[in-house]
Amino acid sequence: MTAAEKIIDSLKFSFEEADEQKNLFTPAHILYKCRITTPARRRYTFDYQCNPSATHEPTKEDCLYCILSDASSVDYCTDEADFLNEFGYIDDAESIRRGLQAFKACQRTAKAIDRLFTEEEKAALNEHFENY
Repeated sequence: MTAAEKIIDSLKFSFEEADEQKNLFTPAHILYKCRITTPARRRYTFDYQCNPSATHEPTKEDCLYCILSDASSVDYCTDEADFLNEFGYIDDAESIRRGLQAFKACQRTAKAIDRLFTEEEKAALNEHFENY
């Protein structure tokens, strides 16, 4: 078992369908409230959307991949303008507003990831999910 697999195996994961289904990617998507808890009892609760009829309900691995990806998007971009440009939030004022909201959400996720995992754990997990 790799270091990343040991980390993933040690995490507790739960999810439930959110009471309020709003801002969905498509009408077929479902919004879930998910929680990851570390052995040290540090936890992170976050929203996750998927289309269970096309894929499946949320899994620990899928959710972990997504929040690591969101966190790394902030690390990858030098600032808000770089983030907006990189992810195509440049068409109009509404697009820029949504992009800035996404940037702030990714910053919050990055802080949560920093709280949950050590640098070594983050590196192992990012390597594990590199071709996910």
